[in-house]
Amino acid sequence: MGRILVSDDPRYNEERGENLGCFGMFECDNDPEAAHRLLDAAAGWLRRAAGRPSAVRSDYSLNYPCGLLIDGFDTRRGS
Repeated sequence: MGRILVSDDPRYNEERGENLGCFGMFECDNDPEAAHRLLDAAAGWLRRAAGRPSAVRSDYSLNYPCGLLIDGFDTRRGS
């Protein structure tokens, strides 16, 4: 089991002439197969939903707007 955050920032790409998506907040059991499935799912979403051929790691910080998920951990979104 694990989780990964995937994001797309069209404005960033437009301003910098890039075509990249981002992923971060990656955590996973000590299971290489599960890690590969998570990373493959993230890359697949970026290709399908945002048209991004590749992704870079981006760990988010308090310099970005923050939120707190208090409910819905068992709900799949964005698939």
